[in-house]
Amino acid sequence: MKSNTSRNIRLGIFVIAGMLIFSLAAYLVGSDQSMFQDTFRLRSQFSNVNGLQTGNNVRFSGIHVGTVKRIQMINDSTVEVEMVVDKSIQEFIKTNARAAIGSDGLVGSRVLNIVPGSGDAPVVVSGDYIPGVTKLGTEQMMNTIGTTSENISLLAATLLEITNDINSGKGTLGMLIKDTITAYHFKETLKNLRATSEKAASSMEEIRNVAQSLDSGEGLAYAILRDTALAGRFRNVMSDLEASGKNIRSLSDSLDEMASSIGSDGGALNYLTGDEEAAQKLRAILDNVEQGTEKFDENMAAMREHFLFKSYFKKQERKAQKE
Repeated sequence: MKSNTSRNIRLGIFVIAGMLIFSLAAYLVGSDQSMFQDTFRLRSQFSNVNGLQTGNNVRFSGIHVGTVKRIQMINDSTVEVEMVVDKSIQEFIKTNARAAIGSDGLVGSRVLNIVPGSGDAPVVVSGDYIPGVTKLGTEQMMNTIGTTSENISLLAATLLEITNDINSGKGTLGMLIKDTITAYHFKETLKNLRATSEKAASSMEEIRNVAQSLDSGEGLAYAILRDTALAGRFRNVMSDLEASGKNIRSLSDSLDEMASSIGSDGGALNYLTGDEEAAQKLRAILDNVEQGTEKFDENMAAMREHFLFKSYFKKQERKAQKE
């Protein structure tokens, strides 16, 4: 009798312990699957779920907020994922939030991450769709890495070939590095280019100064080019100078004839005065006049070639030819 009682007690304890363990396990599983929480449903669509399975965790900003409830194939290029999310998080999820499939750790199970939206978008309601973002899978990443490695290998081979050509003196760069004479000529060319550019800059500065003086209304060139009244007076002065030159030349010829008459024994003036010293002084005066005439002619010739007066003299010559 006692043995039966002891056995029944042990059996009861075992049953109660089993029920407690079962209840605890059911609670833990239910909590993980959001079975005992107030929840709402969201849906998203992907072209590739990358191994996502029913029961995988759903996270919002890194916080566990629900689980994947259902995965359904819509067509040959679209997969719909339905998730169950804790009701207390609903007010923070907006309609412009996005869903992305990631992994729990480097090689862990798949996780569905909800990326928060921004702005004043409305809050989602149960059954809403949020856009899905398909990330590169492991295989795609490995393919990309492989392609990148091949490109790096080709680039390294090309750089090695170029370096060998430079070391052997091939090509323009190799010649500049290895050939000292060519390098010297190249340096001299650069030096000449620098000197030429400096001279060009100086010339441009002078041209700019002339242009500024014309724009600002300063200098004789501006007055002749822009002031029509002054240009007309300048032409009149030049005409007077040219006429004066002709008169001086005519006077010089007359004085030469007079001097010749004075120097001869039969000259009327020599006969009246008979003063040889006066005749010599008169000749000196005539020589000075002749020298002045020559200098005047030189100045007039120089002015004819100057760019400011060349057009005027050409007009005068054409006018004289027509007359």
